[in-house]
Amino acid sequence: MMRLRRVKNSGWLCHSVGSYKSLSFAGKSDYLVTVSGGSQPQLSVCSMSKLSVSWSYKLQVEDVACAFDASMFAVLVV
Repeated sequence: MMRLRRVKNSGWLCHSVGSYKSLSFAGKSDYLVTVSGGSQPQLSVCSMSKLSVSWSYKLQVEDVACAFDASMFAVLVV
């Protein structure tokens, strides 16, 4: 179950989905690729310029690789 917690006096909402296995920027873009594990594994892409989740899927991710000079990434899913 996803837990939501409001950060005091900020208006921000924290989504707690478990421990993060990986946090990587997709190349030189402002997109952050996150992989969380635990009982609810999830792959998400977050826009740092908009401070929002662009998309998210419940996937069991084994590994993720991000291109250094392009806004691309690859995901190995089991």
